[in-house]
Amino acid sequence: MNKKRRFRDRLFALFKCGFVWQLHHKNKDTIIVIMIDFVKCWVINMDEIDLKRIKKNPLLEFTTYYNEKTTELARCSTAIYRGLKFKVYDSTNAHPLGRLTFEGSLHKYWNLGKHNCNDFSVANVQKVLTELWHSFGVHPNYCIMKQLELGINFDPEIKAKAVIDNCFMFSTKRFGWQWTRDEGNYIQSVFDRKTFKIYDKALQYKRKGLTMSKEIMRIEVKYTKMQELNNKSIYSLADLINHGLADLVERCLLTEWSKVLFYDNHLLMEHKNQKDYANPKYWNELAQTSTRKYKYH
Repeated sequence: MNKKRRFRDRLFALFKCGFVWQLHHKNKDTIIVIMIDFVKCWVINMDEIDLKRIKKNPLLEFTTYYNEKTTELARCSTAIYRGLKFKVYDSTNAHPLGRLTFEGSLHKYWNLGKHNCNDFSVANVQKVLTELWHSFGVHPNYCIMKQLELGINFDPEIKAKAVIDNCFMFSTKRFGWQWTRDEGNYIQSVFDRKTFKIYDKALQYKRKGLTMSKEIMRIEVKYTKMQELNNKSIYSLADLINHGLADLVERCLLTEWSKVLFYDNHLLMEHKNQKDYANPKYWNELAQTSTRKYKYH
């Protein structure tokens, strides 16, 4: 059943080249690749004076929610700027000075909060982090990540839907179809510490009225718990840059993509097991009953 891997490996090579160059770009010396998207960070060096300064920042308009039933104010104030949500929390026993968190897409922030369907380079990431420091006083050294999403957009050379429909399994777990208002239909596999997701990025933005001239497929991994990256001594946004962001993203995404079972109906046409191989239920049942046979096929 090695043939089933041929197209998957070609896709593997296609988006791997995105970490090195993009041939369609006019400036061939420019490295263009989507890197970081969603982050959720706790800023650890803030004291009461810093938090008051954040609340008075002219770029941020904070709102404190009021509970009509209990007549109590929420213990945090929230502001949104270019898609990033900033939260300033009141003091508690655990955090007597209060605390600041922010979450959202750094890629959308780069695009003024509008979208994340274009390329996003390491240099762009660094500029965003520098702007966050200068505009809000949040230095990347002190932005401790609680969640992180890494992803890449690339042209699969055929219809993205055709690829996604034939991605049956992730490791020994069947992909599940999901739908959200923001992202539309996509497939994902959810684990305790991370989620792996594939979807048609061009279709998502066409629905929002943007013009897409080519197919764009998106592959991403979202770390909902940071132990895997913490084990690599990566805790802060600065650590991502200092440890070599491009190499890290390449290793993470290519490792996850290598676990995808992709069915290529063209290569397997007239194969003696074609009927079984074309059925996601076959693979799911095989994975549940015999890991050895699953890997063999």
